[in-house]
Amino acid sequence: MRILKILLMISILILIVSASINIYHQYTVYLVYLERTHYLEARIKEETERNEFLMKEYENRFSDERVEAMARERLGLIRQNEILFVPIAEN
Repeated sequence: MRILKILLMISILILIVSASINIYHQYTVYLVYLERTHYLEARIKEETERNEFLMKEYENRFSDERVEAMARERLGLIRQNEILFVPIAEN
């Protein structure tokens, strides 16, 4: 009878140790997933902001101000009756 009690106690102890190890492992996995979740949420926020910026750029691509700026920068065009000053490079 005494041996059965000892075996029962050892079995319970093994079960408790095994459960503790399993819980610790699950907790570490949870922490890894939690960190990954925070990282991904930050990336989603960054990409959402970038997407909003790009959508505004896309919507404004043919506004009068944008077309005029592109014509001035890329084509060197000026408005009618506007005087263009070109600096002379010194040698």
